[in-house]
Amino acid sequence: DIAALSSMFLTFQCFNIYREQSRQTGKTTWAAGELDINWNIRCRNADIAIVNFDDSAAKENLQKVIEYSEYLPEYLKVFKLNVKEHSDNSIDIEDSGEIGKTVKVATNKVFGNRLIAKTVGTTPAMANKVGKGGTFSIEFFDEVAVYPNLELVLGAAAPAFKTASDNAKKGGFPTYIYLTSTPPDMGSPQGEYLYKLVKVNALKFEPYMFDLSTAQLKALQKSVAKNSYFYVSYSYKELGFSDEWALEHFENSGSQWLFE
Repeated sequence: DIAALSSMFLTFQCFNIYREQSRQTGKTTWAAGELDINWNIRCRNADIAIVNFDDSAAKENLQKVIEYSEYLPEYLKVFKLNVKEHSDNSIDIEDSGEIGKTVKVATNKVFGNRLIAKTVGTTPAMANKVGKGGTFSIEFFDEVAVYPNLELVLGAAAPAFKTASDNAKKGGFPTYIYLTSTPPDMGSPQGEYLYKLVKVNALKFEPYMFDLSTAQLKALQKSVAKNSYFYVSYSYKELGFSDEWALEHFENSGSQWLFE
């Protein structure tokens, strides 16, 4: 859909994005597909953070990335290969038949990439630990509108991203921050923060921007935005959903966003 294409268009050029959509419209699914491509093939020696409100959701998203990898043709399943090094510095690459995986970490042994599931927790102290224990060249924060201490979470994760991002850019590898959310409660601290981060300070992505080069997008962002994010959001009709779907969804969720 148009939102998925917009997101991929931006992240493949290493832009940070905030993607806002209603529930059950595919935003996390598409984001997981992008993470799969980067973890399996595009990145090198990268730590990729998959962050959610609680452990179960973070682990579920990590598992989703791995499951998508299983649908690849056999010759593209790099994540299942293992590198065996010899004393003469030669190597053998063999099919291990499995992924190097624990409950919260999945490792691509050939390219040295790791998917790491993390949680923001419920306290400031827990939020402050999100960026600790790694330097992440890609950070995926799912459903950020429900994070307690959201501003602290993103602030704490920034140093772990900056170093890895600079190194990834030097090597020509992917690096970006990807935020997703359903429309936030504007009366909550998270909603107020997201309003300032996105609606006030970010650059709204428009379809005409598909025709712009990376240099032109950077120049436009620098001249208009007050931060490094692109804001990706489309109406339910632009996403291919009907009025009937919208009415049913509104009755079930009360999401006024559908009619904005």
